Amino acid sequence: MSAWPQIASATTTIAFSISLFLASQMYVTSRVSAAESAPLHVLKLRNVEYRALHGH
Repeated sequence: MSAWPQIASATTTIAFSISLFLASQMYVTSRVSAAESAPLHVLKLRNVEYRALHGH
């Protein structure tokens, strides 16, 4: 029965690393998408305003 603690600790380690990986991935994607979408959103608004003002 000495294998059970090893299996449990290995499973815990794997689950912890997976959750850590997922959390870091979500954090990075949220930061990147926020950093990319903000300037793009501003550029789109400026483009729409420019077209509305100049009639193109």
